[in-house]
Amino acid sequence: RDHFQDHHHHHGGPVQRVDPDLQKFTTPTSRLWRQAAKAKSNFARLVLVVALASVSILCVQSLDKLVALLGGLLGIPLAFVYPVAIHLKLVHDAPDALKNTDRLCIVVGTALGLACTAVTIATW
Repeated sequence: RDHFQDHHHHHGGPVQRVDPDLQKFTTPTSRLWRQAAKAKSNFARLVLVVALASVSILCVQSLDKLVALLGGLLGIPLAFVYPVAIHLKLVHDAPDALKNTDRLCIVVGTALGLACTAVTIATW
């Protein structure tokens, strides 16, 4: 019985035994972890830049349409929807009239973005 208790209650159990070399790679505060995260982020940026450059090269004849498409999909929400949505989320004690105005701006901004995108696609 003592052997059973010792087996289950000793402090050097498998959960606590971590290879110190492995810990250098898997601890979020370690330098290697930060470098790996930075490399991953830089790779994502590189892929995005190459993808956008490829699209612009392939669509050079209709670059105006591409810019209009990106404006409708990304520009309008960035200008009209996201700031208002953030305000709505952050200001909990705002009066109901202000919250409703925020909601209306989100709906109108989303509708404008979708309308601009639809018009761009329809006239491509």
